[in-house]
Amino acid sequence: METHSLQFKKKRDPERFEQARQDIAELIKQAQAGEIELAYVDEAGFAPQPPNRSAWTKSGEVHAITAKRALRLNVISAMLSSGRLILAKLWQSVNGLWFFGFLMALIDRVSKPLVSA
Repeated sequence: METHSLQFKKKRDPERFEQARQDIAELIKQAQAGEIELAYVDEAGFAPQPPNRSAWTKSGEVHAITAKRALRLNVISAMLSSGRLILAKLWQSVNGLWFFGFLMALIDRVSKPLVSA
């Protein structure tokens, strides 16, 4: 039996990577000088049971385990260069509209120009 190894890794473009590194270094300098507020934004979800998205079962047999559905707590947060942490907790799915709303609320809480990294 022959096996094949597939590589899905994309090779990094050295010029684009270096430009991005320089851009981020400049944003960090601006934040340290107090010119901008730099926000590191992320989202995570928590559930009492792990998601059961797929399972392996022998052909012709019935799955022995049924997927349980439970409420999922989603959290969007931003760590600001000023040291503040701002977060939102939602008991529903986070979509683009929720994320946009979080960013708009974040802008209202910051007095300087806001840049998200």
